[in-house]
Amino acid sequence: MERPILFSLPMVPAILAGTKTQTRRVVSMRTIEPGVLSWITRGTVQEWQGPGLWAVFDNPAMTSFVRRVRCLYGRSNDHLWVKEEYHTTSDRTHYRADGECGCSVPGWCRARYMPRRQSRLTLEITEIRVQRLCSIGQGDACAEGAPTPFEPLQWFEIAWEINGKRAPWSSNPWVWCISFRRVER
Repeated sequence: MERPILFSLPMVPAILAGTKTQTRRVVSMRTIEPGVLSWITRGTVQEWQGPGLWAVFDNPAMTSFVRRVRCLYGRSNDHLWVKEEYHTTSDRTHYRADGECGCSVPGWCRARYMPRRQSRLTLEITEIRVQRLCSIGQGDACAEGAPTPFEPLQWFEIAWEINGKRAPWSSNPWVWCISFRRVER
């Protein structure tokens, strides 16, 4: 199975350099079974069902009450194709992450509108797990693409605050932790 995934401008060079091998995405409310929204913030992850497709949340106050949450990004061995800012000229596709600003065509196409045929990066999912955002460890923060001169956990928190406006760090949301490797064409 192959699905698109959007990355911000600074993350694409980190993927190309091999320093970004993980991404965290907020568990989507669209995929939660009815009735779970009222208690998901108090619940805990009880178990996994299947190879990274479902997380089962358990509400300790209601011991027989569990809800399944589907991961929109797939499961292990599925592929993700990266959407990034680009534009095309008569001879080739240019990518903003490469620092090419001198192209003759004005303006860049937003990453969300990138079609599959323009994508240059394909990622293979190696592992998916679910966790609270603030429980990220030092090694995982490095795998998120933290630049060398920065303390990885502090860098990740700042990077999340810049990009995670719908789910701020302080809300400590449930996130999918997706590990991946770059697939060479």
